[in-house]
Amino acid sequence: MKCYNSGSFKACVIMSVIAGMYDLHKKVKSLASSDADVRELDNNVEKKIKQMEVYEKYLVEQCATDKIDMLNSNEAKELIRCIDTINDCAHPSNFICSAEKARDVFTSIIDILGSKPVLFGCRHMNKIINDLDKASFFPVKESTRMQEIVKDKLDKFQQKALKPLLDLVCKNIINPKSINHKKNLIYFLAYSLNSIDCDFEGIINELISKDQYENELLELLFTNVEIINYLSSINIEKLIFKLNTNLQTTEVVNIDYWIHIILSQQLMKKTMQKKLHRCLQILRIYQMM
Repeated sequence: MKCYNSGSFKACVIMSVIAGMYDLHKKVKSLASSDADVRELDNNVEKKIKQMEVYEKYLVEQCATDKIDMLNSNEAKELIRCIDTINDCAHPSNFICSAEKARDVFTSIIDILGSKPVLFGCRHMNKIINDLDKASFFPVKESTRMQEIVKDKLDKFQQKALKPLLDLVCKNIINPKSINHKKNLIYFLAYSLNSIDCDFEGIINELISKDQYENELLELLFTNVEIINYLSSINIEKLIFKLNTNLQTTEVVNIDYWIHIILSQQLMKKTMQKKLHRCLQILRIYQMM
């Protein structure tokens, strides 16, 4: 900013890009210890630095590959444009760097690199899935704390990776590695609701539409009944149909889950209350049997 404010616009561009590449390299280093591909990239960059070779464009391009997945294609394109601009500014030429150009470069560097932590892409999704099989993933079974844990994990992912991640979580709920894995997957999906900006109903659609996953759906709704607010009227009708089907059997499965869901304000708002009260009365009778 001092360079910019003093009118040294070329110096502003040069310092901004140098700082940005240093920051990106540090973020690569922070992941190198836990990821072999990132470690290989870090080693290659270090070699280039020691041999006094140009490494900046290589670093950006590699960070945008599927293997590393730290930058999306638009971010990489913008950073390479900034690198091209620094080349114009750092070497003798007739290039005139305007205030607008300098401002464009340093704001791009700040927006893409400086203002946010290193974010994971789609390739890190499997690590989360595997970690969810650990009993210690949710050390405290308290809703507020669990929401904080889920939010912390999701905040480390790029926006583009959130829906694929939750799709994968839902897929693994259907086919978990263990009972504990299934519980943690359901907790994670349920408490991700307020931390994402994507079609949550679409993510859990398979649980809603297929009767064989009724238990998983009920556990999900029982964990976070606010999910009902995100369901369409058609899917609410499917939910009520599942309940009515249960009521016609000699023994209602998951009766406590059903009672909790029926008593929720979310479902009351979306359905005919008289119908729900009737269902609740029947469930109470089953519960006392």
